[in-house]
Amino acid sequence: MRIIILLLSVSLGISAQDSLKTQYISAISIGGGSAHYIGDLAPIKHFPISLNTNVKYNVVFDYSKFVIPYWSIGANASYTVIAGDDFTFASNNIEELWLNYLRNLNFTSLVFGAGVESRIYLTRLNGREPNRFDFFVSNGVKLIRRQSKTSLITEMGKEVKIRDLTQYNTAGASNRGNASNSVVHTVFPFGFGIQFHINKKIALGLNLDYNFVQSDLIDDVGNDPYPEPTELQRYFGPNSVLLSNRAAETRTISTFQSRSELLSNPVFIENGIYGLDNINSFVGYQGSLSDRRGQVGNDSYYTSRFYLVYKFQK
Repeated sequence: MRIIILLLSVSLGISAQDSLKTQYISAISIGGGSAHYIGDLAPIKHFPISLNTNVKYNVVFDYSKFVIPYWSIGANASYTVIAGDDFTFASNNIEELWLNYLRNLNFTSLVFGAGVESRIYLTRLNGREPNRFDFFVSNGVKLIRRQSKTSLITEMGKEVKIRDLTQYNTAGASNRGNASNSVVHTVFPFGFGIQFHINKKIALGLNLDYNFVQSDLIDDVGNDPYPEPTELQRYFGPNSVLLSNRAAETRTISTFQSRSELLSNPVFIENGIYGLDNINSFVGYQGSLSDRRGQVGNDSYYTSRFYLVYKFQK
């Protein structure tokens, strides 16, 4: 009986090795999908609005290798675009987000990243290679470099593109020309995904990731008070004043609509705001309703990604 059990154990061991021998492989993948910003201009409390408002995109190239049958590690390079706009976001719930609507800030950040990722394949924990589908959870760390930009609308209605917001110190992080508003940040991605194996070489995948940023300034909006306008103009020029406090702009950045007409909403009248003439007494430097540009808390963004995998076997 012991001999039979021993032979059975050896047989199962060999079978398991055969079923897993294809797992010790490396793979490359490339893909892209949507990017959804969460931060001062898109509060996490209103995350459902972010699913279809100010949606941008991401592209990722990835290399990974199995260390053990159910665990892989890899490296990746990514390019992500995220955007926020007070007008378009707050328009979805103006009764609750009317102060954001007044603030009227806008940004687009180009985010270049490189990092490492670890994946645990849940469908392989039993020691068997799945036939078609793989489910996994993932986490990692990466460094990103952002370039935040926006536009100004002149009194003549002309758009002036601003390629680098950080040089104007709009967030109020520094008053003396010292660039404390860093453009390099650490990001911790967490996510899950599924892969469909077409054959031994090719697979298709879908990832959903939450990217936690170790900064509150990826959107160029922090918890600092609005900078004093005279100091801003002295050290960073006239555009810095215009970009720091945008509440009194006559047109929206995203749609070029007249804000005078938009501010006729009853919610503003109830709070004593009658058009653009007295708006800076409510929002901005020493504003009675809001003298800070944002809230406490780090920024983040969600990404979805469809991708193609090519596998290399031993």
